[in-house]
Amino acid sequence: MAEHKQQLPNHKYAIGKSVHYETRGFGPPPAPAPAIAEATRILGAEALPRPAARPEQPRPRRTAEELDRPSEKRAVWIVHGMGQQIPFETLDGLTTGILKVADRFGTRIPGRRPRVTVVKFGPSSPGGKEQVVERVEIDLQDKEDPKKNCQLHLYEAYWAPVTEGAARLSDVISFFFNGGMRSIWNSGKPFLRAMFPDESPAGPQQGMQQFKIPFRAVLEVTLTLLLLLSLIAINAVIVSAGAAKASIPAFTMMRFDQHWKQLSAIATGMCAIALSFGVILFLGEMCKPANLARWKKLFISIVGWIGFSVTALTILASAALMSTVTRFQWVAHFLKGMNSESVQGVSTLFLLAAAFLVVVSLVSRASKRSSGTELRGDPFLVFLFVLSFALHLAVIPALVLVARSELTLPAYLPAIVQWAASLLANPLWVWPALIVLAKLVRDLLIQFPGDVAIYVDSNKLDRFCKIRQEIKQIASDSVTGIYTARSADDSSWEYSKIAIVGHSLGSVIAYDTLNKLLNLDDITGNHVDVEKRTCLLETFGSPLDKIAFFFTIQGKETFHIREQLAAVVQPLIQSYAKFRTFPWVNVYSGNDIVSGSLQFYDLPDTSYKFNVENIPDPDAVVPLAAHVDYWKNDLVWQQLYARIAP
Repeated sequence: MAEHKQQLPNHKYAIGKSVHYETRGFGPPPAPAPAIAEATRILGAEALPRPAARPEQPRPRRTAEELDRPSEKRAVWIVHGMGQQIPFETLDGLTTGILKVADRFGTRIPGRRPRVTVVKFGPSSPGGKEQVVERVEIDLQDKEDPKKNCQLHLYEAYWAPVTEGAARLSDVISFFFNGGMRSIWNSGKPFLRAMFPDESPAGPQQGMQQFKIPFRAVLEVTLTLLLLLSLIAINAVIVSAGAAKASIPAFTMMRFDQHWKQLSAIATGMCAIALSFGVILFLGEMCKPANLARWKKLFISIVGWIGFSVTALTILASAALMSTVTRFQWVAHFLKGMNSESVQGVSTLFLLAAAFLVVVSLVSRASKRSSGTELRGDPFLVFLFVLSFALHLAVIPALVLVARSELTLPAYLPAIVQWAASLLANPLWVWPALIVLAKLVRDLLIQFPGDVAIYVDSNKLDRFCKIRQEIKQIASDSVTGIYTARSADDSSWEYSKIAIVGHSLGSVIAYDTLNKLLNLDDITGNHVDVEKRTCLLETFGSPLDKIAFFFTIQGKETFHIREQLAAVVQPLIQSYAKFRTFPWVNVYSGNDIVSGSLQFYDLPDTSYKFNVENIPDPDAVVPLAAHVDYWKNDLVWQQLYARIAP
């Protein structure tokens, strides 16, 4: 019998007509212009002949399908996180998640395909700019009552190109070092935060709330700081040793070339352990089935954390040994007793084995994707995942075993085998590979944490101020068009409900943008009804709590004033009754070191109707990779769908 293959859902899209919206700004609606006769009476002037009216431009006739679409329209606006997102990648992930939930519930209107179209929002204020964006449209209905239906329009804010190439490695190092040291220094003191002044108990510090910093958060930032410093040290040793071996005068005095074989063996062993752990994360995130038993989820999580612990300790130990070998005699003596060639050869074998697993998994993934087969739960990929874990666990025992004993190949082996063994043990080819690896690590640090450094580190004046404002402006312009778009007959707002969604750093941008809209609407008379029409703020993989503490200056004389001024521009922590009238759902995972439960956005030990609802994602079980695993899991989209669907 042929093996049954789980097929991916087939979501075919139609091309919709482009749409143009007139918008109205945050001020009061314009007063109707007086008729010409009335204006003449008021001015006491003679009536002027009325100019010939220009013929109205005929509106494009709507097709029968367009007339049959639901009249109510709702919108979702999503902001992507850090990294090199490509255009429409975030919108595609949002659409896939919504369609997956709608198909499961059977709430898509039969015969209606999702539509992609181009939208132009007119300027919402004098001197404003038009906004041209792309969106996806989905027609939904209530399964029990098909008369309850709506068009759901999906938008994204795309800001990735603004930060491309802007951050340097020194910026990332400074960002983590300052934030890490500041958080460690302040971790023993209560965290003070200005919030909800009118709903706080009266007292000498009314409006200033005290929070206790979780020990795990401090441990995570401390370990991150140590790993970052270790990678910097290893990178410096690799470059210096290579330069010293090439007899560059400025580097020969460091004497790293005298320990060439030992440094090569340590670096290769560290790479073997790190790469095999990376394969575990790669395969675990790729093939983890959607609905696992609880013990299987726990097993994957434990496997991942064991691998992470082993890798982290290896990096820390390698950095310590490599950077002190020329400074401490006992370190040099310890490394001299190591059988460098054996360690080098065995490490290279493990590196090749890990690379082989990656190649096989990539070929398998490409084959299954081309045939439309679901990757999650695929038996072959699951087998590769288990094999990668066994490979990772075997690296350290194998290296310890050969480090103090010399491996000799039997003389009867063919000459080509002897040649291959000597090639594997030769450090000459390893150093170019290590330099390439060091560059890859550097690029990753710049591409991902670099975005965070650009947007978050605002406690000092820096060269990122302009970029930071540009990101905020992109987000603000994008969502303002959605909130201020008018219906075709200008009788109402286009969207009755709007959901705001943000992932990772995008959750910080979404939070800032929604605060800006709430403030702007409040000071202009609430004519746009931002607070009433916002039906959900959803954050997932969000670092909002960590950013609130780790990158806030505590303990200075001006701190209370600064905190209160900062809180003024955050209506979401100013008043429950006035601004927190819609749900805020935060999806997180204990396996995601970036995110966590949000505790610093509600009054401690109090319960209000719309407190932040922190929901752990039970399917985000692969450590570290859990930060992006939310996109493939159901929880984020189920929570969104429950609040935006008819």
